[in-house]
Order: sequence, then C-alpha cells, then structure tokens
Amino acid sequence: TWKVKVPQEILDVLSGKNTYDQEPLDEVLHTAPMQQYQLTASGGTENFRFAVAGEYMNTDGIILNSWFKRYSLRANFDAKLSKRLTLRLNLNPSYTNKSALPVYTGSDGSMMGSALGTFNWIPLRDPQGGYTVLRGRADLSEINNALATVEQTIARQNRLRFLGNINAEYKILNGLNVNVMIGTNLMGVKGMT
Repeated sequence: TWKVKVPQEILDVLSGKNTYDQEPLDEVLHTAPMQQYQLTASGGTENFRFAVAGEYMNTDGIILNSWFKRYSLRANFDAKLSKRLTLRLNLNPSYTNKSALPVYTGSDGSMMGSALGTFNWIPLRDPQGGYTVLRGRADLSEINNALATVEQTIARQNRLRFLGNINAEYKILNGLNVNVMIGTNLMGVKGMT
C-alpha cells in the first residue's frame, strides 16, 4: 500500500478515463518567420566618398505574442577638403520595437518553466474555452498556466538609438598628423510590461 494517496487525476490517466495528450510547449511555441531587407549605395570621387545602407528586419518570436522589428540606417562620409585636411562623418540611427515576455516573473517562475512543468494530460484550456487553473491541483506543483501567460502578458518596448561621430584629421608634416574625434551615443527607451 502507498503511504501517500495517489491523486485522482493521475489515476484517471492510468485507467484511461483521461485520454487528453497535448504537449504544453506546442501550445505556446511556434515556428517564427523572419524578413530582412537591406539596401546599400556607395560611391564618390577622389575627394569625396560615401556609403549609405538601410535595413528593415521583422521577425516573430518562437513564443506566441512575441516579435521584434528594427529599422536602421548607416551613413559614412569621407571628404578630403584640402591636401592637409580630411573630414569623416559616421551616422548610425536605429529604431526597434519589440514584444517579449519577461524571462522570469518573480515567485511565479517563467512561462517556459510553467510549460515544461505541466503534464501533457492537463489541458491548458478548460471546456468553456477559458484557462485551466493549475494552482491547487494535487498532481502538479504551484505554477501558472503558460498559455494564459503568453496570451495575457503585454510587454512592449520601443528604443531609439543614435550613434555618430565626426573626425577631423590635419596633416601638419609628413608623418605628423593631428586627429580630433567627437562622438555620441544617445538612446531613448519606452516600455510597458
């Protein structure tokens, strides 16, 4: 005889009364398509050269309700203003927009941990189409419903970033140059969880 009573939910699976068999990870993960487009132009003359590149990237995350979009531009300009003075300018602005679940949600654990910890005989939706309550079950530890977490969590972030520098090089003598560079890295982030 068992010293600890076997939960009825497990006995139902063993007896064939509960035939539900769905991998919880299959309900919260999916194939994630990605699109990426780049356009580049370069050219110039002996005294002026340029290279400009733009990019757009859009990808779904493998977790439902997650995605990432990026718009970026790179521009490099190189101008020989005289025999002694050269000016270089590099600009790199970018904008990203993403929806991503927090990796860890405090004492409740993570969505992936919840999906991995849920037995495949427990449906993540109840017969009425709502979310199955997993807390308080005899056959499961205290975890959240992973499907409810991915469908109900709103975690968005927008980021605007600008990297740039300007470089002036002056040739004093053959083999002796003065080089002055000024650069910046600016970032603004707005998010909601």
